[in-house]
Amino acid sequence: MEDDTEIETYDSTIEHIFSNLSLGSWKIKREPTILKAGKYAFVPDFSLERDA
Repeated sequence: MEDDTEIETYDSTIEHIFSNLSLGSWKIKREPTILKAGKYAFVPDFSLERDA
């Protein structure tokens, strides 16, 4: 029997704590996208999305 459960890993303890917060109508999305800034790229740890 195979287990397809994906184990989430975190870069830091604070990232793990933040991901488990309850923020009401806001959802936390981990590492949502790559942001381009000229010749640089930034990968945010989280984005916040509000339920509409």
